[in-house]
Amino acid sequence: MSVLIDNVAGFTVTEGLLDFVISENSSQYRAFSGSAVDGVEYAYKAKFSDGTTAGYETGKGIYTLATNSISRTTIFTSSNANARVDFAPGQKFVALVSDKETIESESGTALLSLANTWTAVNTFNDSVTVGGSVTVGGSVTAQNIDGWLAQFPAGRPIFIVGTGQSNSTGRGPNVSVTTNTNVKDWASDGSGGAQTWRTPNTETATVKADYSAAADYIGYKEGQFGNIHISMANFIAQRSGRTVYVLQVGRDGAPSAYWNPAVQPAGQATYTTLKDAMTAVLATTELTTWSIDKPDILNIMQGESDAGALLALFPTSPTLGGDTWADNWLSYMKNASTNWFAENHTRVFVYDVSDTANWGPTSQPNAPWRWNGVSALVETGGNFFEYVSSVGIPVGAGAEEVHFSGIGSNLQGEIGAKIALGEISPASPVLTRGHPTFNRVKVWTGTTVATASATDSIVIGTFEMAPSSSSRYSGIATLESLGADDAIFAQWTLNVIPIFGILVSATLGLPFGHNPAGGAHDPVSPPMLSIETGGVTATGVQLTVTGQIGRGTQKHRLTFVYNDISGI
Repeated sequence: MSVLIDNVAGFTVTEGLLDFVISENSSQYRAFSGSAVDGVEYAYKAKFSDGTTAGYETGKGIYTLATNSISRTTIFTSSNANARVDFAPGQKFVALVSDKETIESESGTALLSLANTWTAVNTFNDSVTVGGSVTVGGSVTAQNIDGWLAQFPAGRPIFIVGTGQSNSTGRGPNVSVTTNTNVKDWASDGSGGAQTWRTPNTETATVKADYSAAADYIGYKEGQFGNIHISMANFIAQRSGRTVYVLQVGRDGAPSAYWNPAVQPAGQATYTTLKDAMTAVLATTELTTWSIDKPDILNIMQGESDAGALLALFPTSPTLGGDTWADNWLSYMKNASTNWFAENHTRVFVYDVSDTANWGPTSQPNAPWRWNGVSALVETGGNFFEYVSSVGIPVGAGAEEVHFSGIGSNLQGEIGAKIALGEISPASPVLTRGHPTFNRVKVWTGTTVATASATDSIVIGTFEMAPSSSSRYSGIATLESLGADDAIFAQWTLNVIPIFGILVSATLGLPFGHNPAGGAHDPVSPPMLSIETGGVTATGVQLTVTGQIGRGTQKHRLTFVYNDISGI
């Protein structure tokens, strides 16, 4: 790409096809020597000085200070059918100019003030048509229509690596996307044979026979499943006309530890599977022809198992804090043995876990938290890391709310591709590192037995906590009727039985409202659970919830979703 420079020109008497040696300066322009930089490429225009002799040439070349000359490396236009001109004797005027390629290829951000006083910060990633005056309030740069692709030679393929758990392999079926034949997936034929580059079949309704959710899987599993990586590749191939190669290695239900290069137990070596597959693809002619030795894009769609308790998937499992998850992933990627990530080259697209599940599934009580792992990784990773939001991305129903639908997976891949090509800007991460309410979320549910009495005081359930000194807990309680009978709910109380005689106080905002049709009972005020301990040295606290119900023979369920907010 040529460098732009202002008001530089001079004269040459070079003849024939030789490079231009500037032999005389012009009083109307700055001299080449002292203005142009040695070894830098510039665009030029040359013509006869007399203004009448035929012959002109535009192009770009390298300026050499020692000889005060500019080479004629690439010809844009000329009087010789756009080829190098065999100049006749005589003085020629040579000026450094701005060329179409350079103007379209400069990348960056412009602050625009356009007609109707519209002001915004914009990144130019496509052609721009201005129908009125433009006021520039700062530096202006622009990116050509190829955007990020402009750094690669024409025709060079793009190489994408994708990895993660079930949302990476795709969980939403019945979605057919006609794949561009320029998309190539490193995959088997489905019989368990060796992988090779294949055009993925996104239209067959049959999942490959060698696919197993309980093992690492390489390639697209077919079955019309939505797939982030194939969708991204398809979009880039359609937009650019380039071939896009995809290596994807996934493992359903795998926590991030499966990508830990330091600890690879039997059956948990997804890192090794990906590394070995990467070694194999880098040796293929399709990539070696272009000297491709690293991925251009890395897609990461993982985290659901690490945030399992938070997502109410595994209520008894520990949740890995978002900051820790991010730090772990970054260390895995930067490990000396890792060959599927290259710092300062590979663009990393990190896809957030299901927003529906993360904010609170409709099948679970809404909770005041969000897991910040993906946000933390993008924040820590820096400029080459892009955040792909899950807000508004379709998910499955019920327990499948943690999984994106087929349409949702394909939509995420398309969003990632548009970010890569500069057609849209990436979303800003919602959360930041150090978010205080993660890593300690618990879910507890108690259910009453049926009762015929209108005034019985019943025990709805008991749960235990293990507080430290001055522990504090906060959360939301939801009360539901499990039958169709009418029921009126009176006061519920939290009776805390301290172990080792430690006093604990607890309150629950009540009363709950009356719902004649049964079902969930909306509280008059938000039912916030608050438990506070003082000077606790015990190993656990037992809490029992009791209450009176109105008439009816139905069951009732009270659910607490609570956080340890100690020290916040």
